[in-house]
Amino acid sequence: MAGKPIPLGQSLERLITDLGIGGRIAEQRAMLLWDEVVGPAIAQAARPDRMTRGSLHVRVKTATWRHTLIFEREKIRRKLNDRLGEEAIKEIVLK
Repeated sequence: MAGKPIPLGQSLERLITDLGIGGRIAEQRAMLLWDEVVGPAIAQAARPDRMTRGSLHVRVKTATWRHTLIFEREKIRRKLNDRLGEEAIKEIVLK
């Protein structure tokens, strides 16, 4: 006899937890949220490239933008983590 039906969202959360992939999903969501969080000017000058163990690697078009973003990266990191609802990003590495 089958048990009581479980809502799909709850089933997916359980599966993500069981597979241990919650952190990876949050990291990928951070890359998708980049444009929205940083705004159009920064989004045109800097693009997320990859995530490695909590480090978001960002390619920056010019040295001038890299210099500017050095001072903004902690604020961007906090905003991304706020949107994610967890501390998925430990640092932002500018390249």
